[in-house]
Amino acid sequence: MTSAFASFGCLDEVIQVIYQGADRFVLLSFVNNEEWSIKLGLAGTEGRWWNGSWVESDIFAIVGSKPSATVLEKFSQKLADSLVQGELFISNWSPESSNASIKLTFAPGSIKPMHMSLTEISADQAASFASEIFLEIAIKAKSRQCRLHDPGYAAPGGVVSTASPSRVTGSKRQDVKYSSDEAPDAKPIPNHKRPSDVSRRKVQELSPDPEPKSKSVKGAPRPIKGASLANPNKKARKYQAIEFGSDEE
Repeated sequence: MTSAFASFGCLDEVIQVIYQGADRFVLLSFVNNEEWSIKLGLAGTEGRWWNGSWVESDIFAIVGSKPSATVLEKFSQKLADSLVQGELFISNWSPESSNASIKLTFAPGSIKPMHMSLTEISADQAASFASEIFLEIAIKAKSRQCRLHDPGYAAPGGVVSTASPSRVTGSKRQDVKYSSDEAPDAKPIPNHKRPSDVSRRKVQELSPDPEPKSKSVKGAPRPIKGASLANPNKKARKYQAIEFGSDEE
């Protein structure tokens, strides 16, 4: 025969925080083939814990003696919604009293709220349970490189996470401005490729001085005095001026 808790998988490993007045409680829900159990711990220095559970007879008393799998699934989902949405209330609780027995109410605002009785456990039992929870957390953290949270977890309250930064997965990248000396693609020149200061000075000494741009272009050289204009290498001919007599003679 199939266990009624085969349809209660949505209630397994559920954790929730309950705020009631100035007190805070942590609730943990677990399911196996025999029962659905609740562990409730009071946050603070006292470290008090309560334990409660439902067996099949408790389920059948609410949904009937022969419920179908569909009925059980709807019933368990209703309880899971109450846990996840925080629709919970702790009755018979007062910080001033010992309150060895308290009652946890699911969906207190509904027409038919459901209740589970919780009994306080000893300090040794509470410490043993806490150790088992931390052991399970440590085992599961191995898949996250032994970190308590995933790398992309955002710590609340502005606490800076010490986890290694994750890769950017967004479709938009923030534009980053670099100076000319800090270009992201620039690679440093290896030492064996960098010319030393002495080599640079030698190259400068051997290289001819560049002519200044402002220097004007030299014109053609003047011909040698007495040389022919047609052929500078040939000596020019001498011509004697012709004199004419005056009309008076």
